Amino acid sequence: MIKHVAVLFALSAAISTTSAAEPVRQLASSTGSSEPTTRVIVKYKTGVAVSLSNQGPGGAGVFEVAQSDSEAFAEQMMNRPEVEDVAVDVIARNPPLPQAPAGHPMVNSAGFLPTGAPSDPGFNQQRSWLEPTYTSLGYQDILNAYLTTMRERSIRVGVLDSGFHPVADLDWSEGYNLSVIGAGVYNPDFYENTWAPNCTSPHGNAVAGIIGAKANNGVGIAGVTDAELVAARVLECDSGSLYDASIGIRWLAGDPTIEGVPAISEPVQIMNASLGAQIDYCPFYVQEAINYAHERGILVIVAAGNENIDASLVAPANCENVITVGSVNMQGDGSGFSNFGSAVDITALGEMVGSLSVTDVTSQWYGTSFAAPIVAGISALMMQANPALDSEQVANTLVSTARSQVNPTKGLGVIADAGRALGTVNAQLNANRPDVRLALNSVSRCNEQAYLLNEPAGMDFRAAYEVSAGNIFRNAATERFAVFKTNSEGVKELVKLSDEDTFILNGVDIENDQVWFDVCDENALNCRFGQSLPI
Repeated sequence: MIKHVAVLFALSAAISTTSAAEPVRQLASSTGSSEPTTRVIVKYKTGVAVSLSNQGPGGAGVFEVAQSDSEAFAEQMMNRPEVEDVAVDVIARNPPLPQAPAGHPMVNSAGFLPTGAPSDPGFNQQRSWLEPTYTSLGYQDILNAYLTTMRERSIRVGVLDSGFHPVADLDWSEGYNLSVIGAGVYNPDFYENTWAPNCTSPHGNAVAGIIGAKANNGVGIAGVTDAELVAARVLECDSGSLYDASIGIRWLAGDPTIEGVPAISEPVQIMNASLGAQIDYCPFYVQEAINYAHERGILVIVAAGNENIDASLVAPANCENVITVGSVNMQGDGSGFSNFGSAVDITALGEMVGSLSVTDVTSQWYGTSFAAPIVAGISALMMQANPALDSEQVANTLVSTARSQVNPTKGLGVIADAGRALGTVNAQLNANRPDVRLALNSVSRCNEQAYLLNEPAGMDFRAAYEVSAGNIFRNAATERFAVFKTNSEGVKELVKLSDEDTFILNGVDIENDQVWFDVCDENALNCRFGQSLPI
């Protein structure tokens, strides 16, 4: 459980480190006055007795120290025999928003509605949805991917941010305020109007809208995917603590050991963090939180930052087990503001990105903060298309299907392409679809009359199908081939469960019914494709 201990040391010597901490709150001293404080996070060695401990998630000790003493306290703790690592908490912020170039207004109603596009009034500003052309190589071709995806289930996507305001176009499945507002008193109300009524930043709304704004509802924009959005407020109006961000990562991943916060109802599958701190290493408490999520199969996507520096100088962009996203312009060149370097894994459109504000009115945004949720949305589409994909497969497919930049002068990564990514996913799905034909068309049943004259009770060979799934690998002997049918109430019901790779299917009309194939356990549960592979 997280506990906070106030520790005030009057140490004479200040010890400098690579990155000095900034104060994150005010702590009352014994004299009644207040002074800036920060937190020191201590990692203890495994199996060593701890004499001065204050356990937080992952077994770390969390100490609140006068800001003037934090570095010295960290040095003292590092010299203790039971301590493995020490890190001082640092300020984290949303990346600074770049100024719109001349002639590129932040709000613009120009655009058009391509065939099959969602009808939302702000869609004409969602340029990343369009198919890339010679003059618009920075687009992500999201619409083609969107139209070819069977969105049978919602993907749970966590948004680590601030600037959340209630709007009609965003439905939140759940959320929590995990920032230090209110002296660390956490609260399920994550909206700005409660904890920071003067905060007009809509950063969280803009990020979440790109991922999962409701489509075809007559307001706002269309999210890339049908998402169950989960808000993890870890900043106080664009600024906060990197340690709080790590707690938000753990909460979204289902860590039940965070004191004062009920465990999330269900861990997310993807999380987006459009925030960072200028620090040239990944603090252990952040890396361990990311590892906690990664080990549970959660894809962690982070913005590279907007300082026009090497992304290795920004956390969590420089952490392991994340997808770090840089920004390109409409032409497909690296944005002048985008952080760059080998830490950047992939890029997406980060200029003139249409999304939400404090209302459902669409605005245009600039920054890697808004390139990252495009990649998060594409990742969710891939998981919707094939629920059997794990986070590593999604990440690898994102990068392997991306396009090269025209002039990769900044050392930024390749450009995400949703059309290519979903094309690859759908090709993989096709390889897992069985061969289906009318049973009487099988060469093994060339004597049709014999079968028709000897039909078992309840069998109609004229309407029966032969399903051949010999090309589909079963991971365990207990797995079965299953066929489901969507009934008149829209519920999928089991039609056939077979341990043979060739079997007869009766009671469905492949041409007119909604029929689904899957590989499940012996109870037709725990299905590989979530009962969502149509045949």
